Amino acid sequence: MNEVSIALITDDNYVVPTIVTIASLLKSKKFRSQYDIYVLGHHLTPQNKSLLEKQGATVIECEPKLPKCSAANAHVSVAALLKFDLTNIFKKLDKILYLDTDMVILRDLSAFFNMDLGSHYAAVVKDMAGIKLEDCAGQIGHKNYFNSGMMLLNLKKMRADKISEKLLDYKLHKDRGHFMDQDCLNAVFRENVIYVSPVYNWMAPNQMRFDKKEIRKFYHLSKDLSLKNAVVVHLTNKQKAWDYADVWGHKLWKKYYKKSVLKHTKRCYQNEKKLFGWEKSIDTEIFRFMGVPLAKIQHAATKEKTYILGVRVKLKKRK
Repeated sequence: MNEVSIALITDDNYVVPTIVTIASLLKSKKFRSQYDIYVLGHHLTPQNKSLLEKQGATVIECEPKLPKCSAANAHVSVAALLKFDLTNIFKKLDKILYLDTDMVILRDLSAFFNMDLGSHYAAVVKDMAGIKLEDCAGQIGHKNYFNSGMMLLNLKKMRADKISEKLLDYKLHKDRGHFMDQDCLNAVFRENVIYVSPVYNWMAPNQMRFDKKEIRKFYHLSKDLSLKNAVVVHLTNKQKAWDYADVWGHKLWKKYYKKSVLKHTKRCYQNEKKLFGWEKSIDTEIFRFMGVPLAKIQHAATKEKTYILGVRVKLKKRK
């Protein structure tokens, strides 16, 4: 048997996508692969813990060492800081594969897990948007920058170099506060990582901001990234596939939702089309009558735009 140790982190807000990620892991593994799936839970209800266990996970209740930290990315929970403590939580393991819970796994992971990390801290994928558009590498003084959603971690090497303590220290005293954990991991690992193919962390929504030629050049690819060759799909949309029915990756995510322990539970999405009434998304409100959009209000940072029957109108302000 090919044994693979996998860690995920969740709280009550992310239990549903966590279950779907686990369902995709189990459906995509080969017969001779054995997955030991651990979910580090932060203040989970008994009901949610039970659901995760029914999906095949071992749940470990944990408390982050820095419970009051925050980040500019509000959708990221403080539970993400449990990544810093993996060396202590899994003291008997020399290696573990960490996965974010907004992922869908399409291939068996045993060959990837068994790669030799040597003296490197992790095997990771470069974050193209973080490097090209947000200058995340420059912000911490590095040439490269990886996404921390998928990391094959060398716990033995991290333990020997006291990486857990260094991560906590960086978060407390040096972190710019943009991400919950990602800058810290990049800064402390000091690029002592193996950069692997983006098929192991395909951040498709982020990469839609680039053309195919740019992506191939950045990752040194001979062919385009697609679902046909992806191993791990990372749903990095700000509007998540479990909340919105019209975002990229929703159909793929829903496919594994239907294969999970939640398959008999109807999922309601925030932007499902109504026959009558207002439907709201992050920046738009649409009024429908018999399914036909009659009015639309588009919110912007500085003003609102209102459309009625497709025509923009100006509404007088109330005195």
